[in-house]
Amino acid sequence: MESKPKATIQSEIFQWSVIICGGALWVFCLTQLLTHGEQLKTIALFAVVAIAISFVPVHITTPEMTFSHKRTLSVSLSDALTFLLLVLHGPLAAVFVGGLDGLIASRRTVKRWPSNAFTLGMIACSIFGAAQTYEALMRLQGREPYAGLAHSTATLVIPLLVAAAVHFLINSSMLSTILGLRYRKSIWQHWKDNLLWTAVTYFPLTSAALIMYFCVQRFGWATVIAAVPVLAIIYFSYMQYNQKVEEKIRQIEQMNELHLATVQALAMAIDAKDSTTADHVQRVKIYGRGLAQLFGLTELEAQAIEAGALLHDVGKLAVPDYILNKPGKLTPAEFEKMKIHPVVGAEILSQVKFPYPVVPVVRHHHERWDGKGYPDGLKGEEIPLTARILSVVDCFDAVREDRQYRRAMTRQQAIDLLREGAGTQFDPKVVEVFIEHLPQFEALIAERKLSLQEKKEGEEAHTTGAAASSAAASPSYTGSLTKISEAHREVMLLYEIAQSVGRSLSLRDTLAVLLARLSDIVPSTTSVALIKEKESETLKVAYAQGQHAEAFRARTIAAGTGISGWVYVNQHPMYNCDPRLDFDALEVRLEVPYSTSVVVPLIKGDRPLGALALYSAELAQYTSEHIRLLEAVARLAGDAVANALHHEEIEATAMTDRLTGLPNLRAILEAFEEEANRARRYDESFTFLMMDLDGFKQINDTYGHQVGDQYLAAIAQVIRAQLRSYDFFGRYAGDEFIALLPRTHKQEIRFLVERIKTAVSDYQWQGAGGVKARAGISIGEAEYPSDGATLEELMVAADTAMYADKATRRRRVRLGALAEQVVQFPAKRSSIA
Repeated sequence: MESKPKATIQSEIFQWSVIICGGALWVFCLTQLLTHGEQLKTIALFAVVAIAISFVPVHITTPEMTFSHKRTLSVSLSDALTFLLLVLHGPLAAVFVGGLDGLIASRRTVKRWPSNAFTLGMIACSIFGAAQTYEALMRLQGREPYAGLAHSTATLVIPLLVAAAVHFLINSSMLSTILGLRYRKSIWQHWKDNLLWTAVTYFPLTSAALIMYFCVQRFGWATVIAAVPVLAIIYFSYMQYNQKVEEKIRQIEQMNELHLATVQALAMAIDAKDSTTADHVQRVKIYGRGLAQLFGLTELEAQAIEAGALLHDVGKLAVPDYILNKPGKLTPAEFEKMKIHPVVGAEILSQVKFPYPVVPVVRHHHERWDGKGYPDGLKGEEIPLTARILSVVDCFDAVREDRQYRRAMTRQQAIDLLREGAGTQFDPKVVEVFIEHLPQFEALIAERKLSLQEKKEGEEAHTTGAAASSAAASPSYTGSLTKISEAHREVMLLYEIAQSVGRSLSLRDTLAVLLARLSDIVPSTTSVALIKEKESETLKVAYAQGQHAEAFRARTIAAGTGISGWVYVNQHPMYNCDPRLDFDALEVRLEVPYSTSVVVPLIKGDRPLGALALYSAELAQYTSEHIRLLEAVARLAGDAVANALHHEEIEATAMTDRLTGLPNLRAILEAFEEEANRARRYDESFTFLMMDLDGFKQINDTYGHQVGDQYLAAIAQVIRAQLRSYDFFGRYAGDEFIALLPRTHKQEIRFLVERIKTAVSDYQWQGAGGVKARAGISIGEAEYPSDGATLEELMVAADTAMYADKATRRRRVRLGALAEQVVQFPAKRSSIA
């Protein structure tokens, strides 16, 4: 039920206008009676009787649908005396008695003098208007209107009935006007829905006045007593009618409450599943009802818009969640699936006999003004106005809330969106009226929000312990909605995890996304992913997240030891174990005490890959719900981790020389780009070495390629041993190698170059059968960026230097051989001598 509204300026002006005009008229009539009245005692008696009768009014209850609650109208049988008094003593007496009767009757029900004075003024005006009508009709018949009992009853019938109608019209129109202005509702709609039907009550009241006139005329005033049974019959007839009306209203209210409860329960369940908020629905209802009033829609149409605000997306139950919550743009096929929801929603709601036309609102809220909407492609005014209104207000409010696929718009951005769509997507008139009255709607929303907050605070302040205990003991509807929301959230998170980990082939990226999303549904202080190392029975921490994550990174644990090692070997999860079992095996020392842990295996088919461990310092233990969710995530993670490991193996093969195990040409290209980017970023240099074995062809020719390959693999390790751990070393082709030495200059590596040459020259490879092989090496240096900024430029410079070195080494070998011959020749000659 809505609270009593605050008076508007328009309603205040109208109220005081009626009070002043009607009050002045009543005072004038009273003054005239006191000054010139000859029948004051009779009029006073009429007044006393009328007031006495008004103490037993007939209450007629009306279904005040406009204001969402019942309103009771009071019809006093004293009105029959007022009509009789008009005929016998003229308008002065009728206005005085009717106004006084209305004032006293109003005071009994409403303790506000302005409202009481308004009732007096309203009745004074309406009776005066009725009197003028009665007088005009009597004069049209050539009769004196106020001739006492001189007229026949038949002569009075038409003038008195028309006068009663005028009395009703003035009275009811004033009442509708004050209420319409006060409640900001349609005056005409309120009059038509709630007051028009009360006109029938004036016919029996006029009949009673005519009967009393006839009795007085024929039999004298004593026979007025004969009218008492008539009045009693009328009274009890009204009472019986009123009881039936109230019973019918109760049935209607119960049915409406049932429909409303069904609507609200279904809508809340949908909202709990979807990302729509309850505040969004309430705001749309306020916008929709306001526009319905401005466009002069009926109360039923306004209620249809409100129900549409709640239920327009009920058909999304038939749309898969991955489409509803897809972060990116829908594909054409996905959009076609989305387009079924208005039709499905309309079909669902058509099974419920709503008292208002909500089905067209739901079916057509995605139609467009230009005819390019769905599902029926309606255009312009072919689209129901209720659906056009909902389309505008729902779009405006929806874009101002965050969704998974977009950020919220500002108020101005949302207004601009409506203006851009006016004439194409939206009815331009609806957009214009909505934007024009938006401040008023927002004021109503703010008022409602404040009222709800005050109500909530009041309820919390008056909640007793017993009531709280009772509430806690009973099943919570809010809890049920929370479970729906959590179930939907769980499905979406698992779907997002599956999508996220499936997008990356990097093991580190896969595990990072996995643990980050896992923390949204299962709490942990630290989460760790352990992966079995290749060709060893140990698990290595491949990724750790949360507090103290650094302490876990790169740690290893033997298979079968600790919680994680046991879970890996047995492929069975462990719940709520002491985390220290893992910490000791991982040699992790933490000052913060951890209370519990849960570890699940990572498996691909029958192949164990590792373990997923969650450690908590806050939880006393993990619940069965936590464990269920973690196992569900682990099943998704098993496939993703297996794919990432397989990708790393393939990538390693593609980047590795099979013979030597060194990086190949592809890896050299990537390493050069990475090192060049780093050098440019920090304004540094690095040295590029080009190496070529001397005499390797002779080894192949002498011992065969198998021995040559074995020697090449061995000499690669000899060279590798001379370099720093972070230097890059790879096989270029054949017996040529390349090295990248970060943060060095050519003059700084002379000693390193000589050391490599010495190590290669001194190394003698020995194979089966006593086969021995030895070779030398030529090395050329180039510096980045002074000798070149690209790999090709550095290779040319280094290759030139390498062949210069090779030529120098050959000359040295030839000179050495010549020197040996020079030294040996005289000795031989001396021997001969």
